[in-house]
Amino acid sequence: NTVNEEQPKVVEQRNIIRSKLECQRLAKANMSDWKTFITLTFEDTTKFDVTSVGDCNKRLRYFIDKVKRVYPEFKYICVPEFQKRGAVHYHLLTNIAIDNDKLIYKQSDNPRYSHIKYWIDGFTSVEKLKNEPKKVIGYIAKYMTKDIDQKLFNRHRYFYSRNLITPSESYIDLDNPNDCEFLLKKIRGKEKIYSNQYINSFDGHDVEFQEFCG
Repeated sequence: NTVNEEQPKVVEQRNIIRSKLECQRLAKANMSDWKTFITLTFEDTTKFDVTSVGDCNKRLRYFIDKVKRVYPEFKYICVPEFQKRGAVHYHLLTNIAIDNDKLIYKQSDNPRYSHIKYWIDGFTSVEKLKNEPKKVIGYIAKYMTKDIDQKLFNRHRYFYSRNLITPSESYIDLDNPNDCEFLLKKIRGKEKIYSNQYINSFDGHDVEFQEFCG
């Protein structure tokens, strides 16, 4: 029984790790597009359950539809998170420029802070990005590695617009000379920006991770 009880937890943990890596790859593939980091928060006075993932996702889709009417080229990656009070809120990487006055406005009493229009269910904040890869991916990692919340079990852990570049995966056999030659051609002239070695906690195998850019 203990093994049967633990198995879903292991599967879910694997799913979370896979989702995190997929989301990071998607963010990296579209790095040149990200201009702002936006947070959407619900007020407690709304007429629906702000702790309900289904209800909140409907309001998110309503907001996205409104933005796309003004800015059809809208690109985003959105990660949901739960606040301590149990309410859902959302973090988005977007291609909306901070000076887009059709969508972004500043508080008259504190012009240092920017907000986005069409979010009618609570509060927003907008932060300008400088396309720093480590910082951008840091946003994704920060909100996807917190404690597992069962409210997201079997639900999307992130959302993204369909107009993004989707990265492709290739699998190679390092014992195959042709595959090794293919790999060398792919990374030739590119800068190694990250390298790490670790043990896969699921199967105990050694893993070497390298990331190249350029």
